[in-house]
Amino acid sequence: MPTQLFELTIDEESLRSVEARLKDFPRAFPKALTRAINRTLGHIRVLSVRAAARQAKIPVRAMRSQARVKRATQATLQGYMRGSPKGLSLLLFGARQSKTGVDASLPNVEGLTHIPHAFITRTMAGVEGAFLRAGPARYPIKFQRTQSLAGAVRAAGA
Repeated sequence: MPTQLFELTIDEESLRSVEARLKDFPRAFPKALTRAINRTLGHIRVLSVRAAARQAKIPVRAMRSQARVKRATQATLQGYMRGSPKGLSLLLFGARQSKTGVDASLPNVEGLTHIPHAFITRTMAGVEGAFLRAGPARYPIKFQRTQSLAGAVRAAGA
């Protein structure tokens, strides 16, 4: 069940008056409506990312990449914002390699959190982050993540 931070209400009477003013230009109304929807989506993205970052005590720059906006087109006249279900890299929270693992200051946790046997490296694919071995062998390794934008929004609503 999706969590709603914002509710958008459109005044149909105002919409009809704009449509009446633009009746001589048949392509102008869908274009104006599309621009209005997309501009509103941009503001919703900014406000929701800030609210989720404040609630989860996560830097806004870390959350911004998690919010994706699907822009409205003149054909659909629909747009939406979706938060990525993937968690954020521990490196965004000041993760540092120690002798016995990785230390990071995780959101909503006092002090440093120690992850034993974890290590920080860059993979051959270019992904830099904290990893943990998934078994006794050298590979596979598992990327360590924290809370996602969707999880922060859920926590803000709870």
